Amino acid sequence: MLFTNGFLIVHIAAVSFAVPMGAAIFLMRKGTLVHRRVGYAYFLLMLAVNLSILPVEARVLPIAGTGFGMFHLFAMLSLTSLALGALALRRWLITRAPEAMRSHQINLAYSYLGLMMALASELLVNPNLGISRVATAEQFWTLMAVVNGGLYGVGSMWIFRALGKGDPKRFLPA
Repeated sequence: MLFTNGFLIVHIAAVSFAVPMGAAIFLMRKGTLVHRRVGYAYFLLMLAVNLSILPVEARVLPIAGTGFGMFHLFAMLSLTSLALGALALRRWLITRAPEAMRSHQINLAYSYLGLMMALASELLVNPNLGISRVATAEQFWTLMAVVNGGLYGVGSMWIFRALGKGDPKRFLPA
């Protein structure tokens, strides 16, 4: 059933490439041609990740029978973070304002954090795919909150420690 929906196939394929590309961006020197190319690929993959899931009907907590659910809201939040990061980069390219570069880095770091939270949700919490076989809706949402709350807390701490004052890797020798 999972692979009968073309949108899900695109979604899973895009996630499969976005996860390692996003990780690579954190490890590489910033501002290089490789960084720009991998970053552009990550941006396009994240567009595919989010846009491909929007037409898929929600099976968990659909809103008022619309087929639109909470996870669609997360996809829209991810698109917002991605757009804000891209707009901040554009602003930096024009003005070279340090706060624009910080905004770019922080928004795209949150884009990647959201991707990791979604991946963890699928692998750990989703009873159809994950390792957890929770029995009730209460157990599902408790586990979902604990997993994602923990990831968000740790990720936010790292983002603001590493990126709040600028990315330390941008000054590494080439």
